[in-house]
Amino acid sequence: MVTEEQYLDAVLSVTGGPNWDIVKAGWANEIYELQAQMLDVKSWDEVCELRGFARGLAMAMNLRETVETQNAYL
Repeated sequence: MVTEEQYLDAVLSVTGGPNWDIVKAGWANEIYELQAQMLDVKSWDEVCELRGFARGLAMAMNLRETVETQNAYL
């Protein structure tokens, strides 16, 4: 079983460094593309799907900051 401390340490380890910044920049570009695609979809369901995917990417992009904030309260 993974402890919370192990999980948080692993997230900080994986999301540090210049390669993580490159991944985040790529995801930011993907979010912008998804937002542009929303203008051309045919249904509200497609809008919701694209929006949900964009929100997931944004959550992943902010994972390090979320963990750092959580660690500050531990």
